[in-house]
Amino acid sequence: MRHMCSPRLVRHNYGLSLLEVLIALLVLSIGLIGTAALSLNSLRNVHSSLNTSLASTIALDVEERFWIEVTQNTPGCPSGSDVDAVLDSAEAHWTAGPPFLALTDLEISRSSYDPDGRSVRVGIQVEWSELRFGNTNEIFTYAFSAPCLRPQVNAN
Repeated sequence: MRHMCSPRLVRHNYGLSLLEVLIALLVLSIGLIGTAALSLNSLRNVHSSLNTSLASTIALDVEERFWIEVTQNTPGCPSGSDVDAVLDSAEAHWTAGPPFLALTDLEISRSSYDPDGRSVRVGIQVEWSELRFGNTNEIFTYAFSAPCLRPQVNAN
């Protein structure tokens, strides 16, 4: 004996599979939008990390320039103007570089200067504009110490 479905029950099932497909597409599209948002956020974080690493490299370069200046040209404790001259030199160097290694609107400034007679503690600030994902200013701060050098006594 054949089992027959009533025509009324068969007509009711036609729209149900279409509704299931539409709900599945909705869930899939929400998932894809979420994945795209995560990818964009990841790209933003990688770009910010690159700029922060570059700012850290610039700060270390300033410290090395400072050490060279202090050991070659400055007996005693370096003054604030000595520090500013090093900062200006470093800023000119890093803004003249290739564009792929440049921070937009780069400014290097002294945030603190604290000599105590035996050493000097210098704080610097590297500031740049972040234009890729909104117009914001980013700041990286860095501090280092250097000893005050005594003048060399000529043994002749």
